[in-house]
Amino acid sequence: MPNGPGENTPLNEAVALLVLDIQGAFLPVIHESNTFLSRCAFAIEASRVFGIQTFFTEQVPEKLGRSHSHLIQLADNPEIFHKTAFSAFRAEGLEEYLKKHGIYHLLIIGLEIPVCVYQTVLQAIDHEIDVTLLSDCLGSRRPQDTPAVLSSLAQMGCNILPSEAVFYSLLGDTTHPDFKSYTELVKKYSKDIEMKDEPPRLSIPQRKNSQKTRGKERNKNDQQSSSKTSQTEALSPQSSQSRAKQNQGSRRKSDQGRT
Repeated sequence: MPNGPGENTPLNEAVALLVLDIQGAFLPVIHESNTFLSRCAFAIEASRVFGIQTFFTEQVPEKLGRSHSHLIQLADNPEIFHKTAFSAFRAEGLEEYLKKHGIYHLLIIGLEIPVCVYQTVLQAIDHEIDVTLLSDCLGSRRPQDTPAVLSSLAQMGCNILPSEAVFYSLLGDTTHPDFKSYTELVKKYSKDIEMKDEPPRLSIPQRKNSQKTRGKERNKNDQQSSSKTSQTEALSPQSSQSRAKQNQGSRRKSDQGRT
């Protein structure tokens, strides 16, 4: 897997948001599920503002249901990968997708911390892909299991940060062209938003495009609107990558036999 972007590759194109298994069968038993969903919606909308691609995994969707429809529709034409294994890296086509798009740093949100999140991070480290877990966008049935799991992953070189800390680091300055759009999202999600499994109300950046589309449809029904993708800087994963490589050898010795 790539260790960094090519010379001509913008950093935001080498970073992606992975949404793990936020499906109907899991959500009723997730601790503080509405707060969890609201923060995930914030992360997906923020990724769209910064031009960071988003993709989803679904665990046996024919039995456990599809990804939450609100989150799917907030993302910008996301790819969806189905799996039976707990690690996202065993979903058919996912590794090829990362290679094709030159993705070397994953922002991860979703379910469940001791199972799919944990095993996905382990395999990401094995593939020399840097990982940042957005700590407020992770869910679990048993919150008491979370500290031990996250502590173990941090020792292996995984970054664990709240979502606002990550996205504010992408801004860096109030003169950034996406500063206003992003801070409007922060205000929008300052309180939990009720997440029903149905099409969402459009976000601030998307609403402008929607208004333009409605205007065009009144004049000419077969005309399609176009949307803009923000171009901006993204994470620099140098420190997490070096930590991952330093810890990779020792982790492999202790984890022999695990797939």
